[in-house]
Order: sequence, then C-alpha cells, then structure tokens
Amino acid sequence: MQWNERLAKDSNHAIKLDLAWRAREQSDWERMRQLLAETHADYGEILENRLVTALWVKHAFSLKNLVGHTAQVLSVAFSPDGTRIVTGSVDKTAKVWEARTGKELKGEPDEEELAYRRFHTRPNLERYREGYQAARAAKDDFAARFYLNLLPPDEQKKLPPLPAGKPPGK
Repeated sequence: MQWNERLAKDSNHAIKLDLAWRAREQSDWERMRQLLAETHADYGEILENRLVTALWVKHAFSLKNLVGHTAQVLSVAFSPDGTRIVTGSVDKTAKVWEARTGKELKGEPDEEELAYRRFHTRPNLERYREGYQAARAAKDDFAARFYLNLLPPDEQKKLPPLPAGKPPGK
C-alpha cells in the first residue's frame, strides 16, 4: 500500500472514531454502532477502537437479569450474530434469550430460524478427519475412536480402519 493511501485510510479511521465518540456524548447508540461497524478490520484491535467499542457496549446494552432457571447457571454463550444468549443450568435446562431485551424465547423456531441453525451447525467433517488421522499417527487409539465416532458412517468408511483387538480407551 502506498504511503498516501495508508495516510488516507488512517485519517478516515480517526474521523470515524471521533464521530463515534461524539455520538456517545449525545447517547446516540445506534449512530455509534453504525460508525463502529464502518471501521476497517485492520483497526479492530487497536486501543482506541477497543475503548470506543467497550463504551458502546457498556452504555448501549444495559445489564439484564435473565430470570427463568431454578438453580445456578453454569454456562452462558452468545449466538454468532450476537442476537441470542444461551444459558445452561444445574436445573438441567438450557434456555435461549433475546440478547437485547433479556426475554426468554419459547416455542418452536420458524422456518427461517431452522434454516439458519442448519447452516451454522453443520459439523466440521474436515476437522474430525484431521483429528482422527493425527490420533492414528500418534498411536492414540482412544482419541482416534473419539474422532471416528464423530463422523457419519459413510465418512468413516473413507478412512483407514483402526487396528483390531484393543478396546477403546485401553
């Protein structure tokens, strides 16, 4: 990249951060979100960008009490798009919440939601195959069986078999 191009890119980023800071001062959280979304990925980890983003998160989303579990919550995760929260509890339930409002989502998902889930929850067969092959190379039959069992039967048939005679984990 030419020096002039880099200077223009840096200046554009500085202006967007300044505008985001001004939007914060006016409590215009949507404008702040838009400006942060427009910043270039090259600047995502710099201190100024992280600071402005953290301030946006702190003020744009007030803390929510997710009320619904009857026992201690042990795990919490955000959906990849940040719109949902999933919690798991000692009460042996998992609940899905709308991140912005904190309301529990109940009922059957619609077709659009099902299509999204199918697309985003496909198993990573390549990773499972690589894990199986690495475990075989390390002569770790337990790990190899673990990865092999993650694969569908038709995929299992494509891989070299494990040595016979040794029970899993022994």
